Amino acid sequence: MGAAWPWAWNDTSPESLQAMENEYWKIVTQHKPRVTVEYGADLQATPDQTCWPMTGEYVDTDLGAWNLMSIAQRHESLLSLSDREIYGMMVPWMYAGMLFSTFAWHNEDHYCYSINYCHAGFPKQWYFIPGLAGPQFEETMKKLIPDVFEKEPDLFFHLTAVMSPATIARCGVPVYRLHQHPGEFVITFPESYHSGFNHGFNFASAVN
Repeated sequence: MGAAWPWAWNDTSPESLQAMENEYWKIVTQHKPRVTVEYGADLQATPDQTCWPMTGEYVDTDLGAWNLMSIAQRHESLLSLSDREIYGMMVPWMYAGMLFSTFAWHNEDHYCYSINYCHAGFPKQWYFIPGLAGPQFEETMKKLIPDVFEKEPDLFFHLTAVMSPATIARCGVPVYRLHQHPGEFVITFPESYHSGFNHGFNFASAVN
């Protein structure tokens, strides 16, 4: 099956990533070819399984403020006032992706920030809507797929809303995109909707 794709499986050049992105949206919009993918998302791990170095409970190491294992415990964070280990917010969730595994349009619980780090593997494709454009994005989605929202008014909370950023941009909603490579962080701001997919097998972690 891999031989049918119009790119080399191990090529992460801009041209190859663009070809993958084009193929992804062709599959999503035309439903051809039929593809099944799996995504190990929101994987709960014990603190010593999160890939973040620790010398003690929630202790900064050489990564300093960028250590996702301790970032929520820093005194600047309201989350530091919690005495509970809230996975995904206080303790990083882990993500094992494969080619075309997808995270649908959503923003963070309680309009928190989020920070995502790609440990290894292929890049992640991200799309973003600025927080101030959130209401415009929501109204646009309701106009584009009114029958779906009629059946599921809380669709965004289901994490299943997938829509091409090109279609959204044509409706006047500002959309931004980027590639996250291994060793890079991505920070989302409060109320900012975001979505994307993986360009191949990769491993990431994220926390609020």
